[in-house]
Amino acid sequence: MLDSVPEKDVVLSVTAPGFSGSGNANTGFVRVILVPPSERSRSKKEIVAMVKQKHVKV
Repeated sequence: MLDSVPEKDVVLSVTAPGFSGSGNANTGFVRVILVPPSERSRSKKEIVAMVKQKHVKV
């Protein structure tokens, strides 16, 4: 999926972070840092909308 976001600069993904102590394997998060606005053609809102649309099927 992240291949469809050429505007990404850094991607950090964490699975089962265990912040609540459970370490549940079905939890996680992804943080994406985009290149500066001057270096991309889409706004961050447009990128988020595209990512959300692609993940509706997941």
